[in-house]
Amino acid sequence: MASSGSFNTSAYNGRYLTFAWTEQSQSIADNKTTISWTLKGAGGSTTNYYISGNFRVVIAGTTVYSSSSRIELFNGTTVASGTFTLTHNSDGTKSFTASAQAGIYTVAVNCSGSGTFTLDTIARKSTLSANNGTLGTAQALTVTRQANSLTHTITYKCGSATGTVCTKSSNTSINWTPPLSLAKQNTTGTSVAITFTITTYSGNTDIGSNTTSITCNMPSSIKPSCTFVWDDVTGMDNTYGYPVQGLSKIKINVSATISYGSAIASYLISANGASYTTAEATTGVLRNSGSMTITATVTDKRGRKGTYSDTITVRGYSPPHISSLAVRRCNSDGTANDQGDYIQAVFSASITPLDNQNIANYTLRYRPSGESSYTEIQLTALDNVYTVENYTHVFLADGNSSFDVGVVAQDNHNTDVRNTSASTAFTLMNWGNDGKSMGIGKVAEETDTLEVALNVHFYKNTSFENAASVLSSLGLPVTYGTWTPKLIASGGGMTYTTSYSYAYYYRIGDLVYITLYMKVNVTAAGTNYARIQGLPFTPRSGFYYALARAMFATGSYNNNTDGASAFISTATNTIHIQSANGTGALKW
Repeated sequence: MASSGSFNTSAYNGRYLTFAWTEQSQSIADNKTTISWTLKGAGGSTTNYYISGNFRVVIAGTTVYSSSSRIELFNGTTVASGTFTLTHNSDGTKSFTASAQAGIYTVAVNCSGSGTFTLDTIARKSTLSANNGTLGTAQALTVTRQANSLTHTITYKCGSATGTVCTKSSNTSINWTPPLSLAKQNTTGTSVAITFTITTYSGNTDIGSNTTSITCNMPSSIKPSCTFVWDDVTGMDNTYGYPVQGLSKIKINVSATISYGSAIASYLISANGASYTTAEATTGVLRNSGSMTITATVTDKRGRKGTYSDTITVRGYSPPHISSLAVRRCNSDGTANDQGDYIQAVFSASITPLDNQNIANYTLRYRPSGESSYTEIQLTALDNVYTVENYTHVFLADGNSSFDVGVVAQDNHNTDVRNTSASTAFTLMNWGNDGKSMGIGKVAEETDTLEVALNVHFYKNTSFENAASVLSSLGLPVTYGTWTPKLIASGGGMTYTTSYSYAYYYRIGDLVYITLYMKVNVTAAGTNYARIQGLPFTPRSGFYYALARAMFATGSYNNNTDGASAFISTATNTIHIQSANGTGALKW
């Protein structure tokens, strides 16, 4: 592109013509450039001339000068000059060709030349500027026009979506709101790219387009939403009008609504102290009473979240509970008599009313000890009594037999049973019918057995034929066996041999008695402790275990001469042997 230019024709004896042009003015509105031009003689001496004629100048196909007159053509002679207006292409560009010819010294044309030039482009296309924005929020679009007579149409493209902002408008500031619907063009992100195209018109002529792009973020309101319905799958709410603690299970069904095309990526339900990652979930039995909040959260593929919460009321409930049951021998009127043929049962219990819609039933049952079936008494006086305090019932019970006695408390959902036993009627001594059994403080019921229902004190030595069985019955199992001791020295220098040894243990519960005998032949004295490995059990840490003095048949010691003391090390699970007074290491 240029604002001036020139070319020379061919020459005769060094004389030729120069065509030169210069941009004089441009009209953006008219899309035209006016140039000034000259045709001059050139080359050779400035004092000599050539008679020349048949001049012709053509610009852009138009003959702007033509003359058959002959003139004296000096170097520097202006043959012709003028102006010429060129119309640009619609996009403001323009190239043109100019040519010149003449007959220098001869009548016939013998010198000619031409050139092609590109004019400066006339800036006619409007431009658009815009800032990044947010979908759904108005923003300004600014148009820069090259001429007031020009109009513009603005369109936009976002993904596969297109739209028009304005059509052949002359406004240079346009208030435009990017539609929220453009969010559909990015279902996994939180922003979209928008490209504007501004097309400039001169009248109805399209003179070119420019583009510009911006990024629009999605507002926080573009997010999924959800709701849910819940149902007590146990039917408790249908029975009592509300879910019930410890009985109800709640099924939750979440419905999600996507936002502008972004699919739901995950679900989260929080209820009853637990979390579920599905759209449908059933809780465990409701743990607590009072208000329980259920929260559902859905997350779409943009990472946006929608949450819905609802609070339901859970009524408190506890299963039936018999807090106490006591029995005693008595007379028919309930007066205490440890030789009576009746038993008095006294109990306390509670059942949750659930607005008095729950049932409350109590049953007393009893049987002679050893029998398989109970006699049951329905305590109808306590029907639908939810709190029972020290209720008393007396029933006939043969004094020659002990009895198993129980109370059953039952509501619509659960049952509690509490059992106890009542002794036979009191008798100081009673011989059994088999002649080989005796009861002391009670009637004899077992065969071949001594039964004692009184506290016992032994004032003389007592022996048992099967002591292990007796101890086991007291929770102290008895075991015994042998173990293999091994002697080692913790210090250096000691060498020895053992010819034979034996050891055994006797364990009662957690108490272990150990005994060992070992014959040792020492060939070189040693230092520090002697240790015996191989204990049959690992001692409990944190305790100090002393042993009886270890006596030696022969030998002398630097600290004493009559023996050594010993203890069990819980760190090494060995027996340590040292001087009897504990003042130093044992030397052999």
